[in-house]
Amino acid sequence: MTKMLGQDGLRGIDVETPKGTRSLNTDRSGKIEVNDSKLVKQLKAEGFTVASSYSGFATKGFPCPCGHNSIFKTCGKCGKENG
Repeated sequence: MTKMLGQDGLRGIDVETPKGTRSLNTDRSGKIEVNDSKLVKQLKAEGFTVASSYSGFATKGFPCPCGHNSIFKTCGKCGKENG
């Protein structure tokens, strides 16, 4: 299953397939789940992008004594310089 992203505010689309018209609706996060690889190629050609599975930064960051783990040297919570 591939999750696709469309334009902002998109609620769903109708896609023509050999078997007829298929309705694809977005989930709460705005992604459309697609199981057919041909349909994924078709949506990419229409300007959709594959949703990334990237879930965070790979760097350890700069942990602060206040408990916040910032990716910058200056803590975004208390303003202290770390690192």
